[in-house]
Amino acid sequence: MNKITLMTGAILGVILAGVGLSDYLIVEKPRSAEAGNEQSSSAAEESSSAASEVSSTDDSSSSREPVPKGVPKNAGRSVEEILAANGYVQSDTDEQSVMAASATNTEVRTMTLLKDDDRAAFMAWIDTPDVKTIFALLKQTLAQSFSGQVQELIDETVRPPNGIPRDVLAFIDPTIGEERFVFIRVKTRLYEFHVPAGKDEMIADLIEQLSQ
Repeated sequence: MNKITLMTGAILGVILAGVGLSDYLIVEKPRSAEAGNEQSSSAAEESSSAASEVSSTDDSSSSREPVPKGVPKNAGRSVEEILAANGYVQSDTDEQSVMAASATNTEVRTMTLLKDDDRAAFMAWIDTPDVKTIFALLKQTLAQSFSGQVQELIDETVRPPNGIPRDVLAFIDPTIGEERFVFIRVKTRLYEFHVPAGKDEMIADLIEQLSQ
């Protein structure tokens, strides 16, 4: 009788254990799965939010206006406009520019300036970022070419109180030419003038306007 009781108790224990395991599988495991799904959903939402923030940042960056470029160094009226405003007419010329030998890789524009049907001066000019190097080479070449007859030599930097600094080289040397030679370096431009006698004041006023 005792053996039967013990066996019955053992069988009941196995059955109860099976029922407990079944309850766990039915109740607890789905709860764990639901928790896992909730974590996955939360992670997906965070990822989506982060992506939205990045997209918003990119849109903000792409909508920024470009930084404006700097104003050109020689902004303002062109050389042609200044010449025309002062009554000068440009005419083709075969006269040679002295600076051309130093500005080998730069376009040198040459012309004869006429005013009231009279020759006012020969003019040449260049516009290049290398203007300081070219001007230094020009000065060196001329210094080696000067004769003992060179007169009225000017080599200076002019700094007007309310104007733009300019480098000036001027001279008269009969072995180089009959007229006065004037070179003006202002910003990225270098001007060359061959000025006849009696035209100095008129060309000086033109140079002043070109140097502004």
